[in-house]
Amino acid sequence: MALTRDEFAALRDEVSRNDAAIKAEILDAYMLILDDEMLLQNARTMVAAELVSAEFAFKTTLDGCSKSSSGWKTPISASGAVDLRDVGNRVVMNLLGLRIGSSTN
Repeated sequence: MALTRDEFAALRDEVSRNDAAIKAEILDAYMLILDDEMLLQNARTMVAAELVSAEFAFKTTLDGCSKSSSGWKTPISASGAVDLRDVGNRVVMNLLGLRIGSSTN
């Protein structure tokens, strides 16, 4: 999680310098997702109860949240589902030791 947080912070700083305040705010929201205790606790519980990897547990937990919010009929909640998937993909890649480019697209 620390590596993912550091990546998001670096991306936020980069876009902030380039007058991209909206992208910086999105990255701030991504970092808030990483601090969500309920999300983290659900993933930890899955690891302990089902003896699955942290990567699988985190991705599964986030996918469940993403599916729930993607069913809502507002543009904000639909984009939130995409944000959850983006955060989940980056965390899993980092947990697996795979590097991700610094693109904020």
